[in-house]
Amino acid sequence: MPTSPPAGITPADVRAIGTTLLQLAKQLDAAASPQDAADAARLLEAVTAPDDGVLNRLADVFAAAARTTQRHAKPRTELWRNLGMAARDLREWGELLEDMDEDLAQFSARPASPAPATAVPPPPTSVAPPGRGR
Repeated sequence: MPTSPPAGITPADVRAIGTTLLQLAKQLDAAASPQDAADAARLLEAVTAPDDGVLNRLADVFAAAARTTQRHAKPRTELWRNLGMAARDLREWGELLEDMDEDLAQFSARPASPAPATAVPPPPTSVAPPGRGR
């Protein structure tokens, strides 16, 4: 027996999710320091997390929409197939991004305090290899 979907989610609620994602994009774009970039990477991890990340949940939405459209669209349309392909593509993107988990984790680690500046020796004045005169 099919279960009823949760009540209470409105188009305005869904638009609010879109607004939040737009704010996230702006925050990612505004990362100006290494600390900001590390914070941005942690936010991106929440988007790309393989089990409960936003990308995977968006794929769930498209897959559910495909199933619903396939069951109920009259007359039959190809919309369900297109929605299903979108869900598949989102999952594939998620799998591709899983490969960058280690890089993202390193990037999101809080940056250490900058090392004290050390004097850099001046470059050699000769371009000839050592031990060979001109």
